[in-house]
Amino acid sequence: SVEAIGEISTAISSVNRVSQSIAAAVEQQSVVTKDIAANMNDTSDATDTVSVGVAQSATASQEITQNIVRVDNGAKTTADGAIKTQQAGERVGTLAVELADLVGHFRV
Repeated sequence: SVEAIGEISTAISSVNRVSQSIAAAVEQQSVVTKDIAANMNDTSDATDTVSVGVAQSATASQEITQNIVRVDNGAKTTADGAIKTQQAGERVGTLAVELADLVGHFRV
């Protein structure tokens, strides 16, 4: 009977050690799970930040494109004005030659 009580006591001690090992493993797993959750939260925050940055970059790119179109239109308008100025200059040159011929006919 004393021997049976000793065996039962040994078995209880063994079960107690296994229970403590399981409790320690569960605690470690809980800590790791909390770390994983924190890392996922940080990753989510970083993803949100990147998304905002990408959206801002897209908006800036659109504005740059619109400005380039405006500059291109301004350059075309300037080129058209230069062509008209050149044509007007040529016409003035032609008129000057014609006027010189007309004045040449009226010698005093």
